[in-house]
Amino acid sequence: MPETIRISEVPTRWADISAALRAGKHEFMVGEGRLVEAVIVSPAWYSRLVALARREEHRRRVLALPLTAATSQVSWDAGFATLERISEKFTGLSDDDLDALFSEALAEVRGAEPA
Repeated sequence: MPETIRISEVPTRWADISAALRAGKHEFMVGEGRLVEAVIVSPAWYSRLVALARREEHRRRVLALPLTAATSQVSWDAGFATLERISEKFTGLSDDDLDALFSEALAEVRGAEPA
């Protein structure tokens, strides 16, 4: 659960905030009353959030592209067969590896070269 800190308290509590972040506390909400104006997080937590947001944005862009190769039921079914074949490789893979496999599958479904 994030700790809420008043804006006026941040300068006097900075040493405590910094120590708490190093100890693994991930977030502090900074604001007045119910209005949150900033969030303080550890660098590791921030890096994970940014990486997650980038992966999600990449997936949204890829999935928004038209499936031009799927002009018939046969090509549609072939695309899903490709996804099933590649999905066997998923066990134990990192998100980056999964992204590469999804890109490969989408490129194959679309009849294009992988990016």
